[in-house]
Amino acid sequence: SSNDALVFEMTGQQFFWTSRYPGADGKLGLRDYNLICPENPLGVVTKEYVEHRLNLLEGNAALGVM
Repeated sequence: SSNDALVFEMTGQQFFWTSRYPGADGKLGLRDYNLICPENPLGVVTKEYVEHRLNLLEGNAALGVM
């Protein structure tokens, strides 16, 4: 591939397409099919999701996180 090629993602759904383009760093963000829901139809891993998961782990002695 060319060094100046743009990598993007297309998701086909019934009757329409959704496109996702890279951010300022030129990279697509992470996605996880487990996160797909009406509010997040592409399952994009967001900063808010990561912070939420870290908060759930905080103080959990069973996981060794104190």
